[in-house]
Amino acid sequence: MMLSSIKRPVAVMAAAALLTGALAGCTGATSKTPAGSGPENTASGGAALVAPGELDTHLGFWSSGPYGGVWVVGIPSMRILREIPVFEQRAGYGWGFDPESRKMLQDTLPDPTRASWGDTHHPMLSKTGGNYDGRFLYINDLANSRIAKIDLKIFKTVAIKRIPNIQGVHGIGVHADTKYVFATGEYEIPNHLNPNANADNKFQTAVTVMDPDLNVVAQVPIEYGNTDIMGTTHDGRYVYTTVYNVENGTVMKDMVAAEKDAILFIDVTKVDSALKEGKFKEVGGIKILDTNYPGLKTFVPVGKNPHGVDPEPSGKYIVVSGKLSPNASVVDIATMKVVKEVEVGAGPLHSSFDNKGNVYTGNFLDSNVVKWNLADALAGKPKEEYIRDVQPAHYSPGHMMADGGGTKSPGGKWLVVPNKFSKDRFVNVGADYPENQQLFDISGDKMKLIMDMPILPEPHDLQIAPAELFKDAIQAYDATEAAAHEHKIEPTKDGETRVVRDGNKVTVYTTAKRSEFGFKELKLKKGDHVTIYVTSLEKTKDITHGFALPDYGINKALNPGETIKMEFIADKVGTYWAYCTWFCSALHLEMRSRIIIEE
Repeated sequence: MMLSSIKRPVAVMAAAALLTGALAGCTGATSKTPAGSGPENTASGGAALVAPGELDTHLGFWSSGPYGGVWVVGIPSMRILREIPVFEQRAGYGWGFDPESRKMLQDTLPDPTRASWGDTHHPMLSKTGGNYDGRFLYINDLANSRIAKIDLKIFKTVAIKRIPNIQGVHGIGVHADTKYVFATGEYEIPNHLNPNANADNKFQTAVTVMDPDLNVVAQVPIEYGNTDIMGTTHDGRYVYTTVYNVENGTVMKDMVAAEKDAILFIDVTKVDSALKEGKFKEVGGIKILDTNYPGLKTFVPVGKNPHGVDPEPSGKYIVVSGKLSPNASVVDIATMKVVKEVEVGAGPLHSSFDNKGNVYTGNFLDSNVVKWNLADALAGKPKEEYIRDVQPAHYSPGHMMADGGGTKSPGGKWLVVPNKFSKDRFVNVGADYPENQQLFDISGDKMKLIMDMPILPEPHDLQIAPAELFKDAIQAYDATEAAAHEHKIEPTKDGETRVVRDGNKVTVYTTAKRSEFGFKELKLKKGDHVTIYVTSLEKTKDITHGFALPDYGINKALNPGETIKMEFIADKVGTYWAYCTWFCSALHLEMRSRIIIEE
């Protein structure tokens, strides 16, 4: 379906709204409230929801925007449990300072000589049968057109790939059975993928299809506009993305000139058949699918400037939020038509769902969250009947997510709303105000604000799943398995430090335990190429060591049972100390080894 029907110019009116709303109360906390049981408003901090000795019932995975990684947050405590570094160096974990992670970062940058940084936006959990399965998390890097895979057994990044032929990976999607991972290219680049598709379109982008290990399977060129957020149907049939700027404008006034924008549906079964039939050409070794392949793509006109494109649990509809419209568009997946425009408020950005047929839509301009019933809206009931509740959200909510809200089986207990602004919610700490997010209990008829919580920039988007899904995450490495898998070596046992020299190549196999490394002194010659493997002998699950050699830019965290690999060229004569960077015992300061480099 072509877009001629939605290219009608109309006058564009500027939207303005006062960000108002009573401040929600945050009093009445009790430290004895069982985890997740009470809807009472509490002090910002969550102690009333998860008492000492109790654990969170859910885990949330936040993109961290220009921090380039992922925050893991416990729910309902809203405590940050850890950061997973992805696209940027993190000295605390030693991420980007060892050979493997440094290679992942540098090899996927446009220019490996410049600093590594990333801009994460949309985390997506792996799925089986349309529900989260707790195995992997995928995350994008908008800045450098990269996508990463995080193994949730070890909560570490295991793969980073740079996607060719596009610029700006914004939205990503995961197939209902994680058969494929999808990524959009938001920004148009000179069209070299499909030059004959439309002579008027000198710039294009593409949707990329990858396997679960992020190897590119194919790309589908897109003739119109900028692709934004992605989603997938619960049956695995379609991947879809919002398409704004169908005008292909380069300045704002041209980008909002048309009356409507679109949703693009790509039929995954047609991707498979086009590949099988050879209906593609290769550009730089990448299979570019024939855009005229029957049934491959369908554009569906929707409200102007669509952003959120969220699948409701039954799998029949997606709810599309138009930023320049007061309506949410309900699209019937079977017919690929808008079957209802539902008035929800000014500036809808995203929607999520509970297990009772309700939709929760955040309005950026109205600074609120609206709870509305999908069945009542589709039945044509008046606004005062299909809208069940409205609560202020402070301020200007962007993305939002209910627990399991993007799956076939949402939980219906928690809703997290990351807000763009905090204004007066926290003590002033300078011109950069804290970012704000809010936790709502949605288990009752009315939404109840549980807490505000500041978080480091930028809480862009998130996924929420039961903590039970991640029960198999390791508590300590099996040293033999970890070493054999990551480095193809046997781990070093206590008291068995070995130094192997082959010409100017020196390999050291050693250990770490409280409070010493396996070698006390290491003598090297200037020019030696040095590889050091360190195996942690710890069995206690929360004893982390570190191995740092600052003069050679080396620093790496070392978990119980883990083996790490460090490399450097001994190019400076002198005496240098390697030391442990994680406080591990009363004799932590004594945990160090001397390295002497001689002529």
